Amino acid sequence: MATNSNSKWLAKMAFAFGLMSLAIYLLAYFLFHDIEFMSHHLIADLAFLPIEVFLVATIFEKLMGRREEKARLERLHMITGAFFNEVGTDLVKTLAQNNSDAMIAVQDYDLNQTWSDADFVRFKNKLNQSVVKLQINATNLLELRDLLISRREYLLRLMENNNLMESEHFSQLLLAIYHLFEEIRLREDLQNLKPKDLAHLSDDVRRIYLLLTEQWISHLSHIKENTPYLFSLAVRTNPFNPEASVEVE
Repeated sequence: MATNSNSKWLAKMAFAFGLMSLAIYLLAYFLFHDIEFMSHHLIADLAFLPIEVFLVATIFEKLMGRREEKARLERLHMITGAFFNEVGTDLVKTLAQNNSDAMIAVQDYDLNQTWSDADFVRFKNKLNQSVVKLQINATNLLELRDLLISRREYLLRLMENNNLMESEHFSQLLLAIYHLFEEIRLREDLQNLKPKDLAHLSDDVRRIYLLLTEQWISHLSHIKENTPYLFSLAVRTNPFNPEASVEVE
C-alpha cells in the first residue's frame, strides 16, 4: 500500500511540474511570439539537464550522507552513555581498584570542565601505560564474574544492536567482555587456577581494560563538548577518583 501511495504521489508531482513548465512556455510564446528562440533555449536546457541532475544528485547525496552519519553517531553516543551507566563505569571502577599504578598515574589529572583535547590524550596515554601493570587474582575474577553475570542480559542485547556493531572499537570491546565472561563462567574453581591459566585470564582482562578506558575517554570527550550536564555527572562518578561523589558540593 505504501509503495502504491508513493507512486501516485510521484505521478501527481510529475504531472503538476509538467503543467507548470508547459504554462511558462505558453506564456513566453504569447508574450514574445518567437518560437525559434524558444526552441533554441529548450534544446540548450535539455542539453544541460543531465549535468544539472548530476550536480543536484551529488550534492543532495552528500548532504543526506552527512546528516545520516551525524544521526548515527548521536545514536551511538547515546547507547555508549547507557552502556557506561549500566555496566561500563562499574567495570572500569572494578578494574581500576585492582590497578594501583593506574590510580597513582592519574592522581594529577583532575577531571573537570576545563579539559582540552590534549588533556584527554595525555590522560589516555597515562592509562594505557598502566595497563601492562594490571595484576589479577582469584578474588578479582570472582568480582568480575559476579558483575558480568548480573549484566549478562543487557550485554547480550547490546551485541544485537546494529548501530554498535558498526563501530569497530565498541564491537571489539563487547566481544572482549563477553569472551572473558565465558572464560571465567566455564571454570568451576577460580580460587585454584594454575599459573598459566591465571596469566591467560589476566591477558583477557588487560585487553578489556585497554579497550574500555579508551572508549570511556572518547565518550567523556564527546559529552564534554555536546552535553555538559552529562559530563558533570561523569566527573562526579569518576571511577579513578576514590573521593568522587555523585552529590554536588
